[in-house]
Amino acid sequence: MAIATCCRAGQAERPAGTRPPVGERHFTARLNAVGPRFEDLANTQRLGGYITLDLLSTLVPAPQWSVEAKLANVSGRHYERPSSTRRTVAQDGSACGTTHPAS
Repeated sequence: MAIATCCRAGQAERPAGTRPPVGERHFTARLNAVGPRFEDLANTQRLGGYITLDLLSTLVPAPQWSVEAKLANVSGRHYERPSSTRRTVAQDGSACGTTHPAS
């Protein structure tokens, strides 16, 4: 996964773990790449790889506050998921619940 961070012109890099100053805006583009994988434990059914682009923005309105916005999978394209999985996967790749097979 590659992360590219863009800051305003003339702005110096901040040490990791430090909070940005009030009023600062931060923009990030994240490219997520997943290679080919298998659907089953026996590795007989292949699924293709995929790439998604996420855009993130952060604004610091007060010393102890930050507002974040994220556009996950900007292209909106849907990708193959294993049919054997029992978890629902959101577009950003996070698990968001458990599904149950129909009886």
